[in-house]
Amino acid sequence: MVLNFPLTTTSLPPSTALAMYRERLVDYSVPDQMIRGSHDSSNIVRQMFRPIKSGQFNIKAKPNVVFANEAGIDADGLTRELCHMVMATLQDGKGGVQLFEGKTDHLIPVHNEEYIASHYFEYVGKLIGHSVIHAGFGLVGLSRAIAMYLISEDIDSCLTHLLVEDIPDFDLQNHIREVK
Repeated sequence: MVLNFPLTTTSLPPSTALAMYRERLVDYSVPDQMIRGSHDSSNIVRQMFRPIKSGQFNIKAKPNVVFANEAGIDADGLTRELCHMVMATLQDGKGGVQLFEGKTDHLIPVHNEEYIASHYFEYVGKLIGHSVIHAGFGLVGLSRAIAMYLISEDIDSCLTHLLVEDIPDFDLQNHIREVK
C-alpha cells in the first residue's frame, strides 16, 4: 500500500501535517476494527500478525482496542497503549519474533529467508503504518540509512547515511574501523 502524501510541508508545523495526514487516511465509512490485545508483550507481535495474515486487518479502519481481562473503553488511549507496546517490542525484539538487530538508532532488519518468505516485513510495515495513522508514532531506533531507503526507495541516496555503527556485528565494525 502506497500512502501518497508530501514528505515535506514547509508551510505547516510537523504536528499539523501529521494530523492532516492521519485524518486523510482514516476510513470512517467502515465499521471500527476490533483488536484484541494482551499486556503480555512476550508474544504481541505474533498476535498482531494473525489478523494481518488472515486478511482481517484494515490499516485504515478506526481501531477499537480491548485488552484481555480488563474493563475499558477505547477512546484512543487503549489504541495508543497497544501501538506503543507493539513498536517497543519490535524495537527490542521481545515480541515473539526478532525482526531487527543492532543498537538503538542503528537498527536494521535481520537477514532471515523464512521471515521474507512469510511476509513478516510487510506485516511490520502495516503495523508501523497503523501506529502512525492511529496513534501518531512509528518505529523509533531504525538506522538513518534504512529510514531514508524506506522514504525514497533509492539505494544510492541512502548510502550517504550509512554508518559503521549500523553493522550489528561488533567484530566486523572493528575490522572496518581498522581498515579506515
